[in-house]
Amino acid sequence: KDGNFVGDLADNEQMKLLKSHVEETLRQITDEIFSGAVKPNPYFQGRDKSACKYCSFASVCHADSCNPEIRVFSEKNAAEFWKRLEEQYNG
Repeated sequence: KDGNFVGDLADNEQMKLLKSHVEETLRQITDEIFSGAVKPNPYFQGRDKSACKYCSFASVCHADSCNPEIRVFSEKNAAEFWKRLEEQYNG
């Protein structure tokens, strides 16, 4: 009720960082789509763990012929995640 967050998820400052991150990510995605950049750009978390496995567009993707950039998703704990956002948005 008072706007304060109690729990394990995020405090108010972390929510502000997360909001900045989401807004910037959406801005980048939008710019790429408007510029015509629609090539596959999935994340991988190992040989058998790929976003492609669950993608609704796999049948029309052509990822095998356009050689998408391989982005490897590495697991981070909460402290590492928030530290990275703080460095990115607070300098």
